[in-house]
Amino acid sequence: MKTVYRALVTGSSRGIGLAVAKNLLERGISVFGIARTTPVDLIKHAKYEHFNIDLADLPRLERALKTPQIIEKYRDIDVAFLNAGVFGPSPRTANRIDLQDFLSVLHTNTVSNKLLLDSIIEHASPSRILVSSSISGMRQRQGMAAYAVSKAALIALIKTYALENKNIFFANLGLCNVRTQLAEIILQPSEGLTELLLLKERATQKDYLASPADRADQMISIMMGAHRDRIASGDFIEIRQLFNPRGISQS
Repeated sequence: MKTVYRALVTGSSRGIGLAVAKNLLERGISVFGIARTTPVDLIKHAKYEHFNIDLADLPRLERALKTPQIIEKYRDIDVAFLNAGVFGPSPRTANRIDLQDFLSVLHTNTVSNKLLLDSIIEHASPSRILVSSSISGMRQRQGMAAYAVSKAALIALIKTYALENKNIFFANLGLCNVRTQLAEIILQPSEGLTELLLLKERATQKDYLASPADRADQMISIMMGAHRDRIASGDFIEIRQLFNPRGISQS
């Protein structure tokens, strides 16, 4: 397995993305982070560089990815963790989701990743790209239309890129239940949304929600070669199938 010297991490200012960036830095790997806000825990680290941008702002992102300054920052990237994502408005039925909110989720979770992938593939030479997909794209629940649609499209997008770029290994992972701000939004009180109420009850069980640090460690171990014989490039798989097969029934 090729040694990793430099990584791109989106969503590096909080949650799983922040945990991934911290873990990589602790291993001595340089990190180029992209997020809406600056991670105060990382910004002074000698091996961390940061770019502030809202990935929902597609015109600005597209322009930025074409600038020499950004191209230079990720020219030598070995591995990318495309982790940034949003849920959108609190859980509600599809007909009550405002169109602009719906599009913002699609822009952040799906279209921004297409722009990032195109730029990375053109200007860098990554051997591995991990994308934070979601089982919501395969198994839909009430109240999660924008998120589910964006993740379904993302799963299809990554599978297509894997078919077209055989030289890159794509880990198309569902990260399952992690104690993050996104999970807190999903688990808000959802009157009438039975499936989410049941999910909220399960979330109270011990060890049902993984910590961002534990999930980040698993993600990085996959990028370092763990379970490679069980992951087909571009095919969606839930991370619990690799590290906790019996836990998969809890989804």
